[in-house]
Amino acid sequence: MTHGVCEGMGATSTTWIGSPDARRLRRRVMMGLALAIVVLLGGGGIAVARDMQAYRQRWDGRALPGAVVNGVDLTGMTEEQAVAAVDATLAPQLDRPVTVRFEDRTWTTSLRGLGAATDAPQVVARVFAASQVVSWRTLAEIRWRGATVPSTGTAGVHTPEASARDLVRAIAEELHIPPVDAELRWTADQLFIEPERPGRGVAIAPTVEHLLTALDGRSDTAEVVTEQLSAQVTAAAYDQVLFLRQEDHQLDLYLGGRLARSYPVATGTGDYPTPTGVYHVSLKRPKPVWVNPDPSGWGRGMPKRIEAGPNNPLGLRALNWSAPGAIRFHGTANIDSLGRDASHGCVRLSNDAIVELFDLVDVGAHIVSIR
Repeated sequence: MTHGVCEGMGATSTTWIGSPDARRLRRRVMMGLALAIVVLLGGGGIAVARDMQAYRQRWDGRALPGAVVNGVDLTGMTEEQAVAAVDATLAPQLDRPVTVRFEDRTWTTSLRGLGAATDAPQVVARVFAASQVVSWRTLAEIRWRGATVPSTGTAGVHTPEASARDLVRAIAEELHIPPVDAELRWTADQLFIEPERPGRGVAIAPTVEHLLTALDGRSDTAEVVTEQLSAQVTAAAYDQVLFLRQEDHQLDLYLGGRLARSYPVATGTGDYPTPTGVYHVSLKRPKPVWVNPDPSGWGRGMPKRIEAGPNNPLGLRALNWSAPGAIRFHGTANIDSLGRDASHGCVRLSNDAIVELFDLVDVGAHIVSIR
């Protein structure tokens, strides 16, 4: 058995390693070492944890390595900074001038000028949502191994179609030329037709399409598409015009804008004047029956009704006017009254003349009566 010898003051004693005292000493030493290791390791772990917590807080609200939008590395940026950086990549697209052109006139605009917006805030928000720390292990790998958390996106520009359409409509108002209807004009002895003039309008839909194409970057110029606007009243509407010159007691027939016939006529007296103005033939009566229009006045003593025939006060034919009252062109056997004021408002022609005129004009033919 192993043993040790101790000497002192002349006395000799022996302590066995396997004795109870030795075992107690060994336990004390091991416990001290263990306590020292715990203290050392515990203090270091807390330090590491605190360091990692600070590192994590450093990335709060910021993009981790690997966050990229439109080719821009957003690492370390806040969302606000990231949106600004991404918007900067879209600025050339937003500010690229586009010219709207019609002949020698131009209007310049751009996506930004039309109020276009980017979707950078939405795209960046999605990238940030995918770029958040999910574990301590991920954070440790980023810090000590240079790892990344890939999160990418592409932002673009929303083309403001409504604003583009508003711009085209404003241009259309500038370029609009209304059509002009054909019109009857006359002097004291001549009638003529002012022909219609077409107008100009902008074809909204195709012009907007051209503008949107240019705004999308496929062109720098958008052409205005125009269309001809037709007049509602053309010269053809005045193909037949009866021009009554009461002072001259003459009726002129214009066909296709040219003087075709002239007839001597009798017109209304001062008490019963023939109306002046513009009217039209409202009814053609081939065998008119005369009905006394004023049996208690100037027609007193006259028959209430006279059937058709050469002695009928209306002659062989009658052309009613659209004027108020019973006004008409009609024939008469009393040709001595022609060339003066002699009727009760109607216009008399010889029976031969009214038969010819009746066949030359249609219902709707214009009547211009002047005095």
